[in-house]
Amino acid sequence: MDKCSCGNACACGCGCAPGACSCAPGCGCKCSCAAPMTMASKIAARYLQENDPDPWITREDMSQICPSCSDRMAAEGLTRVRLSAIMKAAEPDMPKGWTAKSAKKFWTSLTGDAKHKMTACMKSMEGKVSNPGAFCNWAKKQSG
Repeated sequence: MDKCSCGNACACGCGCAPGACSCAPGCGCKCSCAAPMTMASKIAARYLQENDPDPWITREDMSQICPSCSDRMAAEGLTRVRLSAIMKAAEPDMPKGWTAKSAKKFWTSLTGDAKHKMTACMKSMEGKVSNPGAFCNWAKKQSG
């Protein structure tokens, strides 16, 4: 476990760098993560420490993040699943008939030559979709 500049071990469990952990009350150092971490944040921090670009997520960890997902894993006999599979399942596929080229053309039609393409997309989709940020994120990912 890392030590803060005051010498205390990281109390939040995130394994943060020295000088950045939460400390004992009154220690006087300037720590940046004194706010309590959510269970999902603690799990994510632990997986980040493994330095694996596509880690296995255990059913036990999944039960803390998404209980219904954990139940589905159990029903399918899975004890772990790759993060990439979770992310793929969470993203909608391209509409039928679309190709990588048509997705890129669609993204360009939304953003043009704007310097801040996400902002341009969100402005152009305002009032047209229920969540312009999510829609534009999806469109950007589809465009490659």
